[in-house]
Amino acid sequence: MSAIGFDPYTSPEMCMDAYDVSVVSDDEQLLLSKPENRQKFMTALREFTNFYLQG
Repeated sequence: MSAIGFDPYTSPEMCMDAYDVSVVSDDEQLLLSKPENRQKFMTALREFTNFYLQG
């Protein structure tokens, strides 16, 4: 979804920020096992990929 190497990292990151997704805690624990964080992550990822799929 990008012509340059930095955008594939920052674009999904911005989408996750918009949905207040927490993937890793301050003490480096993975938070996606928590249902509320996992749901937010899936919603953000769905929105990001749908943007591409819809052209």
